Amino acid sequence: MFLALRELKHAKFRFFMIGMILLLISWLVFILSGLEAISKFGLHTK
Repeated sequence: MFLALRELKHAKFRFFMIGMILLLISWLVFILSGLEAISKFGLHTK
């Protein structure tokens, strides 16, 4: 754990970039699943 914290101090930008990539991937999955649901059920509600 101590080594991980020390690594985080030295490579903040790298961890920030990894976090941003994970965030973008999860956002993309969320948007695509929403689009799939819209195309399956349609926008109109009855």
